[in-house]
Amino acid sequence: MPFIVSRCPALKALILSGNLCYRYFPVIPELISKWKNLEQLRLGRLSNMERVFEEINCHCKNFYWLCASGADIERDTASAIVTFLPNIKYLYMRKA
Repeated sequence: MPFIVSRCPALKALILSGNLCYRYFPVIPELISKWKNLEQLRLGRLSNMERVFEEINCHCKNFYWLCASGADIERDTASAIVTFLPNIKYLYMRKA
């Protein structure tokens, strides 16, 4: 994943699913701060995404699309979406 950061600083879309999502999820919040142009993010079945949303809010001003199919969406996560992603246009949470 650090390779992607150094080679693609203008990254606009990132899709992490399956094993990649679980493997790199702990460092994703830190990496998001380097992707100022990130507009779209797809994550797999994860929980505790609040920090990711907070980093997106701080660093990704053009972010508009989130997919978290099958994610564990609890009250804190739903609240974080509303708080940190208030201008999101597309929210896809099938089987969440």
